[in-house]
Amino acid sequence: FLFYLSYRDVKIKTIAAFNNEQRIMARQAAREIQSFFTEYAISLGYLAKHKNIIDLDQAGKKLIKEFYNQHPGQIRAITRIAASGRIVYTIPFVRRAIGRDVSHQAHNRRIMEDHRPLVGEVFMAVQGYRAVAFAMPVFKDHTYRGSLSILVPFRQIAKKYLADIRLGDSGSAWLLSSKGIELFCPSPGHAGQSVFKTFASAPTVIAMAKKMIKGEPGTTVYTYERKRGNVTRTVTSHAVYLPIELPDNFWSIMVATPEDQVLAAMKFFRDAWLVLILVAFTGSILLTLYLFKAWAIVREEETRRAAEQVLRESEEKYRMLVENANDLIFIVQDEVVKYANPKAEKIFGCSLAELKSKPFIEYIHPDDRDMVPAIHRRGPPGEKNENLYSFRAVNEKAEDVYLQISSRLTTWKGRPATIILARDITELKRAAREKKKLEGQLRQALKMEAIGTLAGGIAHDFNNILAAIVGYADLAKDELPAESRSGKRIDEVLKASGRARDLVQQILAFS
Repeated sequence: FLFYLSYRDVKIKTIAAFNNEQRIMARQAAREIQSFFTEYAISLGYLAKHKNIIDLDQAGKKLIKEFYNQHPGQIRAITRIAASGRIVYTIPFVRRAIGRDVSHQAHNRRIMEDHRPLVGEVFMAVQGYRAVAFAMPVFKDHTYRGSLSILVPFRQIAKKYLADIRLGDSGSAWLLSSKGIELFCPSPGHAGQSVFKTFASAPTVIAMAKKMIKGEPGTTVYTYERKRGNVTRTVTSHAVYLPIELPDNFWSIMVATPEDQVLAAMKFFRDAWLVLILVAFTGSILLTLYLFKAWAIVREEETRRAAEQVLRESEEKYRMLVENANDLIFIVQDEVVKYANPKAEKIFGCSLAELKSKPFIEYIHPDDRDMVPAIHRRGPPGEKNENLYSFRAVNEKAEDVYLQISSRLTTWKGRPATIILARDITELKRAAREKKKLEGQLRQALKMEAIGTLAGGIAHDFNNILAAIVGYADLAKDELPAESRSGKRIDEVLKASGRARDLVQQILAFS
């Protein structure tokens, strides 16, 4: 019974520590997804206030097309919808979509009623595919004039932020919309389906999903049937879930790990404890060996790798946003900076005139110059360098600045040039290193606490056993002649028991 109570206590603490690690990973992924939509909220908000977009003249259509081209892989379409709910323009251009009434779609109906930015539910777009819409209202003189929406490929976006989330070999992440649609699931064929359909036979999963679509955070244990080949087995998993706040909506993220993996370290504790109880009667030497063996096994578990950080891709801003952009924007011609926005001047600590004073390549850290591709080659305007890469730059103070860039060929004053969009990721690099350090410290502290609890329980139980051995040995010695051979052997037993008691005190000090 004492063994069961101690084992249960360590098990509870182990699960709590594991759930805390899962919660850290879920919060990090939630922040990255929120940042994705925040960046688009800023961009769409700016576009929606632009006169050419409001009136949708040729310049406005060009802005919409340029915005779409600047975000390859992140949006599938961008659409301007009139106040009546009819599509007036869309990129990629689909002729049959123009004039279509989409006011019946839930997100369009809501924005027509509330006039607030929103992230909608998964729906079938008129373009013929399932997506999630991010809609921004358009006003003119405080009068609602329709909306500007982007269609987000939810499978790709969710996979980008969640596919690599796992603790150990078989953990996974799960993303639900507020209506219970699986935006990401490691099970093939589940993405885009209702969780109440795909997990209809798993009541514990359904119970968790009901809490998730209410926007509740929490932890839970659920079971489901997993089939691999011809073998089906019941899997019990420990999960942490929390909401992701989005414009006028929310999603919910869940990180889960099978129980057998969560409690893998507990197997070593349980086995070591049983062996120690059996060998306690044979002497303190064997007991010591087993204790140190169990301790060494636990120490091996401290080498878990930290989760990999994901760096966001930088985006090129179109000309109208250059002066207010939070990213660095250069125009390089003949290997010399011809234009730099205020952000670039601030990061490099010098004016445009000073930036022009030496070749652009000299602002790149000497160790990274070989990895930077030839971005100044001649070619037709608008051609994009598809490589997205980062390198270290050196400002006027000789400080290293980490930049992530993409580039596009253009013309400057009638001659070929290159426009470069760069993002300062120095703080992200520093934060990633600090995060990795803190997670390692947290994991080590939790495991050492569990070891101390186990060691203390073992020491108290063994001390009770030693008390019985010493007591009966003293009684036996009193009943024997003083110089008998058996009495001397009992003295050896008492000496060994004394050494064992000293060892128990050392273990108690460790706990």
